Amino acid sequence: MMVDPNTNIKKGSGKDLHLTRGEVLDIIQFTSAQKVLCRNEQGKYGYVPRSVLLQAEGDIYDDVDRPEDIYDND
Repeated sequence: MMVDPNTNIKKGSGKDLHLTRGEVLDIIQFTSAQKVLCRNEQGKYGYVPRSVLLQAEGDIYDDVDRPEDIYDND
């Protein structure tokens, strides 16, 4: 997921992850309807509001409709 480059980032609590607009985050756990536990590229963990996250390009594979659409490159 990516932090929305147009969002207004507010300072959170001590358990919230410091955010930079446009940075890509790994989702560790969906903890509530409002927040997710994330890890940034520096390996730091913390909570992030869902409202500031966008799907990063290539995160969703919506072109696989049938089992025959999946193939092995080996």
